Amino acid sequence: MGKFNSSLTRVNPLGDAIINNHKLVDRLLSLVMSDNSLEFGDFNNSNVFYSGGQGEKALKPSQRHLASIIEKIIIDEKFRSYVRKKDTSTKSNKILRNKLFDLDLETIEMAKSSFKDWNTFETNSYPDLFIENDKSIIVIEGKRTETDITRSTTYLPNRCQMVRHIENALEYCKGKKTVIGFYIIEDSCRYEDHCSKVSFKEDLEKETIKKDDNLKSAIINSFYGYTTWQEVSNNLNINFSKI
Repeated sequence: MGKFNSSLTRVNPLGDAIINNHKLVDRLLSLVMSDNSLEFGDFNNSNVFYSGGQGEKALKPSQRHLASIIEKIIIDEKFRSYVRKKDTSTKSNKILRNKLFDLDLETIEMAKSSFKDWNTFETNSYPDLFIENDKSIIVIEGKRTETDITRSTTYLPNRCQMVRHIENALEYCKGKKTVIGFYIIEDSCRYEDHCSKVSFKEDLEKETIKKDDNLKSAIINSFYGYTTWQEVSNNLNINFSKI
């Protein structure tokens, strides 16, 4: 993305502004919460993560999610073939994965017992901006030059990036905090509808790894749609670079 990289030209200036003025968070949330239903409250700068600050926050997938991928590999021949073709592992990891794909019983038991590199088919997610305090978590995915939102990972053909961020954030806080997830996009991106709550629910239903009703409800309730960089600039008085 070069000089138009959204992290450099959009997320980093926003993160820097928030570090310097915590009150901007409530103004940012007002862009996706029309009823101003939540005051985020104060937070420590050490709990603000973005690439231009202390780096992006790594959110681990749940053990339940990773186990469900293994189970689907075992019982779903079509999916197993898909993952095998996508596999990029090497050396000992490759040997073990091939045994898993061949349904070797001992290897299946190993895969189900604990998660190592060889049997982990989804890595951490990294929201562009992550803010946390004692009650709530904000996860933001920023887009600028992308032609659409991300809806897949290496091994999962249907895996919405925002679903992943929110699911992992809920796991991170063990459901004890309010999670607020949304996109910030360009107002001329032409895929605004894909960032809507309606589209988000559709993406959630299409996920390769199905969720139970409780988890789906928690994920849906944590998504707040999108705002634009233009709205952020106008309402937070941040002058983003034109390049």
